[in-house]
This record gives sequence, structure tokens and C-alpha cells, in this order.
Amino acid sequence: MTKWKCTDPGTNQWGRKIGDRLYEFKQDTKYPDGVIITEEETIDLNDYSDAEIDDHLSPYGWSILQLKEENSIDDAEWLMVECIFEQIAY
Repeated sequence: MTKWKCTDPGTNQWGRKIGDRLYEFKQDTKYPDGVIITEEETIDLNDYSDAEIDDHLSPYGWSILQLKEENSIDDAEWLMVECIFEQIAY
């Protein structure tokens, strides 16, 4: 298991790889009433089809193919998971 890595200090977002295509992400979400909730998700990329992953990447202007061409597989998977987390954590 890898150590937690801060990916967005503005939201106190952290992630780590815990297995093959398996990641944990967490971040603080501040609601309009001032309450701060720590959102946590375990994301297994094996649970998502390529089409579903591409749907999560599209708001960021990315695709699986692009990420794999421009990054190592580890970095590409990390970015995929981070995009998925940011969309399902709220």
C-alpha cells in the first residue's frame, strides 16, 4: 500500500493506490452552511467500462487513449481515478 499523496491542497484532497487498479481518495467538502464533510471513496477501475471512464474524463477534455499515450500507465490510471472521484464524491 502506498502513502497518501496530496492532489489538491485547496480541498484537502488526498489519494493512494491500495491494490491493482484499486485506489482510495478523500477530500474535505465545505457546504454553504459552513459544515465541512470529509468525502471518502474506494475506486476500483475494474468496476468501470472504458466508456464509463471516458465519460468521467470528458469534462476535463481527456480520454483514456490520450492519458495512456501521454503518461505512464500508473499516472494515467491515477488521473482516471481522480476524475472519477471528483465527480462521484459529492
